[in-house]
Amino acid sequence: MKIGIDGRAAKWYRGTGIGTYTYQLINNLSKYDNLNHYLTFIPEDSDLNLKDNFSIAYTKDSSNDNFWDDVKVPNLLDNFNMELYHVPQNGVGLSDNINCPKTITLHDIIPLRMPQTVSNRYLKIFIEEIPKILKNCDGIITVSEFSKLDISKEFNFPLNKIFVTHLAAEEIYKPINRAYCKKFIKEKYKLNDDFILYVGIQTGTVKREQLYEDVEYLYNKYFTISIKNIKLSIILEEVMDVAKKNNLRLPSEFTMLIRCMIILEGIIAELSPDVNIISLVISYVKDNSKKYLFNNISKEDLFIKGYKVSKIPEKLVELTNTLTKGRAKVNLKIDNNKYMDEFNKMINRLSFSLIIAGMIVGSSIIINSNPGPKIHGISIIGVVGYIVSAILGLWLLISIIRSGSLK
Repeated sequence: MKIGIDGRAAKWYRGTGIGTYTYQLINNLSKYDNLNHYLTFIPEDSDLNLKDNFSIAYTKDSSNDNFWDDVKVPNLLDNFNMELYHVPQNGVGLSDNINCPKTITLHDIIPLRMPQTVSNRYLKIFIEEIPKILKNCDGIITVSEFSKLDISKEFNFPLNKIFVTHLAAEEIYKPINRAYCKKFIKEKYKLNDDFILYVGIQTGTVKREQLYEDVEYLYNKYFTISIKNIKLSIILEEVMDVAKKNNLRLPSEFTMLIRCMIILEGIIAELSPDVNIISLVISYVKDNSKKYLFNNISKEDLFIKGYKVSKIPEKLVELTNTLTKGRAKVNLKIDNNKYMDEFNKMINRLSFSLIIAGMIVGSSIIINSNPGPKIHGISIIGVVGYIVSAILGLWLLISIIRSGSLK
């Protein structure tokens, strides 16, 4: 079979998820496929070493060449009698002028599900271009069963034309000793605890108690649920909501984590649908989980816990004495300043209204006593007082109307 592949992303976007995918796709096809013949479009300075069954059409080092997409690529595909053309980078660059069957790799639709994880430019391209691209292609390759269902539902694309090919890690990724990783992180970033607070970028005041409560809620909600009953995208959306609620902006690297987790979900759901999340993370949480309080507990831990428990009666006596002697204190902290702000606005407007009322009353007294200077027999001071009061009163009325408080 003769297959054309748009390999430009292997050079242009190397280091990104799409660039790495395209590079490894072409590289591994060259290693293991000796039956098919390929025509690959790549930039001239690409470092791909391809075998004899790969023909190369070198492209200009530009990602904005519409002439190449609309004219040269279709002509080359026709000249080589290609039977299939594939675009790995979400179909971007797929021309309407191509005559042979066309497929794309659409990795996921995270930009639609979580627009806060991508740039505005990429989101705009995704929203405007992907529907047009899908109308022009005959099949889709995606990376997980979850993404397959998501794409079919979102774009009404036939399920039988969406094919799942799971991703694999590159050779450079190898398991590393967990203790070594933890030590490395502590030494490099000088962190001893509260790691989660340093993952995000603070955009405002972070209330740690509220953050802990929100994280604990998610933990308790999903800890013992079978993975077949969990929709991972919903969990990740809830994580993003918790971060936003607590004034934390997650870094762009979190997007890659989301994609990896969605892919992993699809693989696990196929291999073992009944696997429980607790069985995957038990080794990480058993030391801190209440469910494993007495598992592998050391004598030192038992002694410390026993000592702390023995202090409870003493603390209760201290509390009782404090209450009976009337020395108990209650610390009241108002975290939400919204109501205080509204109260301050109300007081300011009330004070302003009293000032205006006083000016009107004073101007009336002056007009009644009619002191000089005068114009047409009326005190100028009284007239000016009326005018100033009218202006201030009108300004106050407009500010109340604009604030939406006039009901």
